[in-house]
Amino acid sequence: MPQNLGANLPLQTPSTTTTLSSSDGPVNISFSFINDADVLVFLGGTLRTNGTGSDNYTINTAKTQVTFNNTVSGEVIVTRKSDLLNKVRTFTPGSSVRAADLNTQFDQVMQLVQINLHILSLQEAEVLVEHMILLV
Repeated sequence: MPQNLGANLPLQTPSTTTTLSSSDGPVNISFSFINDADVLVFLGGTLRTNGTGSDNYTINTAKTQVTFNNTVSGEVIVTRKSDLLNKVRTFTPGSSVRAADLNTQFDQVMQLVQINLHILSLQEAEVLVEHMILLV
């Protein structure tokens, strides 16, 4: 399970946690994402997949909710993974630059910032704990 599921700082990788009891949802997606594959859904600690099977879930067309394909019970965590190694848009010389393409590219950069801020805050917390232990 991802390690970034705690309380969210403003620029931290976002997640939604809720508990379902004999329900198929929906569970709100509280963050933006570029591709449906960027959304990770865990039910009771088990990663589920987006699709049509009975153990899967679907994302609505507005990209704001996850609904399970059957009734489920347990803690649901919806979070985002980001493909930061591949550009989502490639601009070629002489082509027009569209606002939508720029916005998508900026979204990818913002996700990189969110992930790195979270990693840095975890490292700072570890250093603070080490200093507290030394003081005791």
